[in-house]
Amino acid sequence: MTIRRKLWLHSFLSLIASIILMGFIIGNMLSIEATNKDIVPVLLTVEKLEASMKSAKQSLNNAAYNMTEGNKQEVLAQIETTEKLIGELEKSLKQKEFRALLEKAKQKFAEVHNASLAALEHRDVSEARRQAMRIEGAVNDIYMLQLYTNDYYKELQRDLQAQIRFVIWTAVIGSIALIVMSGAMSLRLTRSITNPLKQLAHNAVEIAGGNLLVERIDYKQNDELGALNVAFHTMVEELKRLLRSVEVVSQQVETFAKEIETENKMLTEINRQVALSTNELSAGAQSISEELQQAVQQIEKMDDTFAKTAERTEQTAHYSETAVEAIQHGQKAMEQQMHFIRESNEATLSIEQATNEFTSYAANIEQMAKVVSDMAEQTNLLALNAAIEAARAGEAGKGFAVVAEEVRKLAEQSAQATKQIFETVSLIKHGISTVSETVARAVKIAEQQSQSIETTTKAFAEIEDKVAGISADIQALVDDVITSKQLEEKVLQNVESISAVVEQSAAGSEEIAASMAEQLTAVEKMVEKV
Repeated sequence: MTIRRKLWLHSFLSLIASIILMGFIIGNMLSIEATNKDIVPVLLTVEKLEASMKSAKQSLNNAAYNMTEGNKQEVLAQIETTEKLIGELEKSLKQKEFRALLEKAKQKFAEVHNASLAALEHRDVSEARRQAMRIEGAVNDIYMLQLYTNDYYKELQRDLQAQIRFVIWTAVIGSIALIVMSGAMSLRLTRSITNPLKQLAHNAVEIAGGNLLVERIDYKQNDELGALNVAFHTMVEELKRLLRSVEVVSQQVETFAKEIETENKMLTEINRQVALSTNELSAGAQSISEELQQAVQQIEKMDDTFAKTAERTEQTAHYSETAVEAIQHGQKAMEQQMHFIRESNEATLSIEQATNEFTSYAANIEQMAKVVSDMAEQTNLLALNAAIEAARAGEAGKGFAVVAEEVRKLAEQSAQATKQIFETVSLIKHGISTVSETVARAVKIAEQQSQSIETTTKAFAEIEDKVAGISADIQALVDDVITSKQLEEKVLQNVESISAVVEQSAAGSEEIAASMAEQLTAVEKMVEKV
């Protein structure tokens, strides 16, 4: 497993442990919340039921003293409310003893309900009072139910407090255990990484000091440190092999040095033979020197001829320079011509853009004129409606006022549209002005192009004259070359005499070549051995 996976696994295990601890805490808290959620509504409903029964008793007593329809309806309403609360409480209660008390109170109240309705129906005051007293029995049952539920609630609170303390202690102990476990795992993982690195660093220091006999680190993990350990010890073995190879090569170099010393003695003898051959070449060189003196005299005559040729060549070069200047002048003129042509194209594009703008502005004017026309039609219709409303209303001309307001708004819109038309016309004038300026610029550029063309024509005329002069000088140069050819033939005869001397030198060169061949063979042997 790689170090990266180890780190991921360590982090993942710590995260899983934290999630388990948090899940345990959250589960217990939800359980506590669910317990309170079930019992609290029951307590409230019991209190409401007790109060409702007492109210029903009071209402029945009032009806017994005063048998009115209002008191009768009040008794019926209180009885109905009480029965609804009993039904709600039946759905909420889950304990058997609580449900038994509620069922007992329900039966008593049902009997009172039926008897009370009959007493109220027959206006039997004594019966009504008796039934009011009977409600007290149901109230006592509800009171007992309230006591039981309160005791049950207190017991639940004690259990909840104990459960909360358990959750707190569990969270504290779990957190401490999680911290200890994470610390232990981190310490173990850190040591498994740092200890091999420290040993590798120590071995590297020993190798840097020249000690290659370092101990191999016993690390069997298949990770990056394991690969580094293998590579490190492979490097140490390669260094050892390299040192052994250097030792063997040093011995071979010592042997080669002795052989080279022997070969150097042979080279010394060969050099002596080369010296003798060099003396013979020296005598031949003396003869060559005499022949060369005659060649020099002929060359001097050729030099005079070539001097004249050089003068004419200089004059030709001067003409060439003048021609080059004229050509350059012509090129500049053509460049100016191209520049003016580009500006002319830009001016043409500006004219095209100005024309497009003019077309766009004309379209805007047409659109705004259409808007003004539509608003005028609406204004006429509203004015007609205003007249009709005014005729119908007479003095109460409210409709006319509304229509007049609409007419005023349309008039404002017409004014804004007219203002936009004026602005558009101004833009059109500006576009036309731009077109005029562009046209003037194009005319000016055309004039400059004409002048540039004239300059180019003159430049090429000068080039023609200079080229004619160059042709004449070239003809004279041809004549001088013919003379030089005749002198060259005489030089060739002298060269033939020199060739004979060179043949004598060739014999000495052969001896030198033989000696050099022997020397080359010895050097090749030495090179092969090295």
